[in-house]
Amino acid sequence: MKKKILNKPNELISLLPRESISVIQQKSYNVFLVEAQTQVKFSNEIKYTDINKGNKYLFNITFKELVDMAGIDKKDYEYIKEELQKLMKIVVEVVDKENKNNWSLFHLLECVEKEENIFEYSLNWRIVQALKNCDFFTKLDLQQLSKLKCKYSVILYELAIRYEKFKIPKMTIETFRKRTNTEDTYNRMYDLKKHVLDKACKEITKKTDIKLSYDTEKQGRKIAYIDFHIDNNPQVQPTKQVQKLEETEAQIRKNEDYSNEVLFLFEQLPKDEQIEVNKSILSKLLRKHNFEYIKEDIKYAKKQKPKNFMSYLMSSCNLGHYSRTELEKQKVREETEQKIEYHKREQQELLKKIKLKAQELAKKKYSKLGSEEKKKYLKGYDMQLPFFKTTKENYIIEAIQTEMETNLKQEHSIYFIKEKED
Repeated sequence: MKKKILNKPNELISLLPRESISVIQQKSYNVFLVEAQTQVKFSNEIKYTDINKGNKYLFNITFKELVDMAGIDKKDYEYIKEELQKLMKIVVEVVDKENKNNWSLFHLLECVEKEENIFEYSLNWRIVQALKNCDFFTKLDLQQLSKLKCKYSVILYELAIRYEKFKIPKMTIETFRKRTNTEDTYNRMYDLKKHVLDKACKEITKKTDIKLSYDTEKQGRKIAYIDFHIDNNPQVQPTKQVQKLEETEAQIRKNEDYSNEVLFLFEQLPKDEQIEVNKSILSKLLRKHNFEYIKEDIKYAKKQKPKNFMSYLMSSCNLGHYSRTELEKQKVREETEQKIEYHKREQQELLKKIKLKAQELAKKKYSKLGSEEKKKYLKGYDMQLPFFKTTKENYIIEAIQTEMETNLKQEHSIYFIKEKED
């Protein structure tokens, strides 16, 4: 799996949900966060000051991206659905630091909708604001987290990475139980060590880039504190050449999954919207909408400069295409230009035919002219310039041809007018 970094706001690491969260829910939620952060943090469309409780914030991710980044072994839609349903029930409480009488409750995940192989999900505005602002954060490598199978390992790994450059503050047993949601389980210290502390530290040390251990301190005869220790855990890393080759191959595989139309539309998006998940969105839109309409909708959205570009684009497609009027006008213009061009070509062909016909008729008429009639046509003959002077026969034929052309043009004009009126 390609390395994916989540700059997780420290306040999200410090959140204490009221319910226990499974390892699948934890890792899935981190993937949701990193995809949302990619779309929000580096987008000029959403400003920090614009994020408020009056808006709804929707994001997208494919099923494959979710299970790959989260390291979920069981790639089953129903299983993932059950885990996400449980995740949606989890409520978080945030207490105002300045006034503890003020607090707020909200769900970690507001809603999830699946269509085909794409998940569309909504996050609470407070979380989106934290992802966008993100002044104090912890860099989490989702590749490392995806290896962990124990939910306590995920909690302690995130905590360890947050304090990696310093030291995890020594915490009381009560604080540790709150953080791991073990206030009502593993009541004996022996069980807490065996099933939570030892199990998590062992898995983290074995599978990730850090070594985690701990000591306990007593207060009187009772264990009262836990003191964690973090060390680097060097692992064999692929050479730069191999890593670059793997990334190139992965990119080729990604592009192979999408049609040329999807890749073309992707390149038309604004630069800050050219993120991998938007290929999936475009692929989804193409299954329901015409390529030309989507292309024009992208152009139209660029002119409008909405706060959330992809949401605006999806709304445009689903509500009958905001660019439809412009596209239809353009279509009418193109059809009109094509008709004009067609009539021009048709007229040129007709003029050629008239000229040839007039030449033929002029020669026939000349052969039947008497001497008196020829004299009439020769009235202007002597007025020709010497350089352009032609024979009397050619002069008469050209004069007759001019008459014939005029008559034929008039006949065809009358014919076309009548045809138009019919």
